[in-house]
Amino acid sequence: MYRLSFAVGAAALAFAQLAVAADLPRKAPVYVPPPVYNWTGFYVGVNAGGSIGRDPTTITQSGLGPGSFISSNTMSPAGFIGGGQLGYNYQFAPNWVVGVEGDFQGASQKDSSCFLDCGGDIFFGQTVTVNQKLEWFATARARLGYTNGDWLWYVTGGGAWAKVHNDLAISGIFFGSANFNQNGWVVGGGVETHLGGNWTGKLEYLYMDLGSLHDLATSVPPLLTASQTSDIRDHIVRVGLNYKVFGAAPNHAGTPPVAYNAPQRPGVWNWTGLYIGANAGGGIGRNRTDQSNDSLNTSFASFTLSPAGFVGGGQIGYNYQFLPNLVVGFEGDIQGTSQRDSSCIGAGCTSFGSFYFTIEQKLNWFATARARFGYASGDWLWYVTGGGAWGEVHNDFRTFTPLDVAFAANFNRSGWTVGGGVETHLIDRWTAKLEYLYLDLGSFVDGGLDPLSGFNFSSKSEVRDHIVRVGLNYKIY
Repeated sequence: MYRLSFAVGAAALAFAQLAVAADLPRKAPVYVPPPVYNWTGFYVGVNAGGSIGRDPTTITQSGLGPGSFISSNTMSPAGFIGGGQLGYNYQFAPNWVVGVEGDFQGASQKDSSCFLDCGGDIFFGQTVTVNQKLEWFATARARLGYTNGDWLWYVTGGGAWAKVHNDLAISGIFFGSANFNQNGWVVGGGVETHLGGNWTGKLEYLYMDLGSLHDLATSVPPLLTASQTSDIRDHIVRVGLNYKVFGAAPNHAGTPPVAYNAPQRPGVWNWTGLYIGANAGGGIGRNRTDQSNDSLNTSFASFTLSPAGFVGGGQIGYNYQFLPNLVVGFEGDIQGTSQRDSSCIGAGCTSFGSFYFTIEQKLNWFATARARFGYASGDWLWYVTGGGAWGEVHNDFRTFTPLDVAFAANFNRSGWTVGGGVETHLIDRWTAKLEYLYLDLGSFVDGGLDPLSGFNFSSKSEVRDHIVRVGLNYKIY
């Protein structure tokens, strides 16, 4: 009986203590902000991408045949690049990052041109050919960027070094072949995101100026001579993966622990919604062009036109986020461009009244309608994109015999586009993106009858464009 009374009393006392505790104010749990990546530290990494040269080139040939011949066009070596980088970042104040980076790249870039007798027996069988390759390059650059969490937008610039191989030949017999060690400067920018652990990924654009090269081909005895001057200019787009070897650990953005009244999840940007935006950047065409005398069934030129210039416009799209890191969506955009390039082929390129050909090509505008698929984590989204593309190309093909006969027209083309990019949430409803697109708009043929010579001339061009642009989007809802 005593034991039963003791148990009942103890239970009553415990119940009373619980009742009193229930009436006391509860202590708020403490929320500690999640770790924020700190960019300070040494890193190593690898990268891969593509590069497009836009090398204004002048060739002068003299000797047997019709006399002095001049061509003025743009060599456009293009191909895969890949290599590695090493660098150091220092984060301060607290959203700014400075650093240095060095990289070395192998390249498969190449392009070729042919002038005069590229497919027949005109001009006494003389042919001038050029083959140009960028075999490797290296850069040493400073970086300055702005970060707000797990992303870093930056600009970069410094010195550049490269090896260019050039072959210049006359009629396939007399060669001028040499390797040129070039040096110059580089400038660009990109965006880098913290993927997890010590890993980061980046998308980057670089413009590289490597000065000029001069090549010469002479026969023995010196009856035929050809000289070439090329400015070496390169446009590079690449993705990279970095690993921070050692450096500062993740921090809490300097925010002390704070109390909140109920458990809650820190705000994470949700990509679902309708958005509108604007963009600006640059475009580089790489349009393989063949010029022919159709009456003689022969080709007298095969080269690359490279219309380049500013692009700018607007976009509208919708994203849907699910699973919870995957994002699908669609986007449409329309762009105005200032892209243009020209060439001149023939003895009269520097003197009026001689036989020669000119061509000027412009991309007036283009538009795309694309699907997007990406992976998101917090405030960044990496994505691939592809769909349909439309554009208008203006082509002005002229013959001087010495009459000035113009075959000028606008060509509305359609085709496809593919690319990718990275987008980051900046603040409130605003996001920013860096994007690369490749456009294929098919081909077209321009030309007609030259009344003085009685020959039909034609110019056939492919339309291929490479676009790099930054964009700013606002999520409507």
